[in-house]
Amino acid sequence: MEKIRFSSAYNFKGRKSPPAITQIGMMAIKLTFIGDILMQTTQTLQQFTTWTVNSVPEREGVYQLFDSSRSLIYIGRSDNIRRRLSEHLNTSDTCVKSTAYFTYEVTTRSVQREQELLEEYRRLHGRYPRCNDRVG
Repeated sequence: MEKIRFSSAYNFKGRKSPPAITQIGMMAIKLTFIGDILMQTTQTLQQFTTWTVNSVPEREGVYQLFDSSRSLIYIGRSDNIRRRLSEHLNTSDTCVKSTAYFTYEVTTRSVQREQELLEEYRRLHGRYPRCNDRVG
């Protein structure tokens, strides 16, 4: 399995075959290319703690929050995933306060990707995740 250390450069132009999954610490990361842009997705639920949130890149992307029963409760996007997850850690919002786990995906298409995830969830469950009460 190829190991990649992430830097601020996510454009791997000219790379012939991207690695499918790589291990970084205890976290499995799925790497996907869309054109020349590398998308990074966590493959396992991460505990929602200050320590794990601090390991998230300060990049644009989408994230998903799960409660203690591992049910998806929120899908969100941000221009800085780490900052936004930190805000959720310190929120008084009772719905988001029940978060126990999270995943994230680094992408430069965060608005489009968030809508894709929300629509996929709605198609499968007939509704949006319970904390996504204001979907626009």
